[in-house]
Amino acid sequence: MSGDDALGGRFKRGEYHRPMFFKVFIRQYNSDRMLIPKGFMEGIMKQEEEGCASLVGPSGEKWRVSIIKKEAKWFIDEGWKVFWEDNSIAETDFLVFTYAGKMKFYVKIFGPHGCQKPSAHLAKCTKDNRSTFTASQQKVRVPEKKPRGRPHLVTAEERRVADLSLQNIHFLLELCTGRLTNHQFCICREVFSTGML
Repeated sequence: MSGDDALGGRFKRGEYHRPMFFKVFIRQYNSDRMLIPKGFMEGIMKQEEEGCASLVGPSGEKWRVSIIKKEAKWFIDEGWKVFWEDNSIAETDFLVFTYAGKMKFYVKIFGPHGCQKPSAHLAKCTKDNRSTFTASQQKVRVPEKKPRGRPHLVTAEERRVADLSLQNIHFLLELCTGRLTNHQFCICREVFSTGML
């Protein structure tokens, strides 16, 4: 079994040399749209403009989204909510975005336990949002979002789960960059599944 197969990946060889960024899903900040790291947009995608993009989930299914720039910040906006709902993304899930060029991102989804979420491998796009966008990635006008009510206060349980997720970031980065052998991966999976860590 190859390393890619052991990790449950659907990417082609050489994926680990493609530009990547990660996000920890926090519903308060990421439910309607997701902020793309500024350094990623300025360095890797500096030639790109607002418009249509696609997210390819672990199932191989494709979701169409819009990428917008607002107040010098870049966001995955329209279509984002459908993506995270269809892929059962939950609070503190760890998402790794691999840029394949031409406004296409492959997304790996990990739970707070540090392993890929099996449910995401079965996800299907529930909304036919292809009519919203064109293949030529024309610019998309997206209405401005209004701020919501008062800020959410983080509970002790949410903080505990977030702390557990942050402890696993190093492991996830090793996993995503393919630096773990199949044997190391199996040991880590066992440790996380039994809660020994």
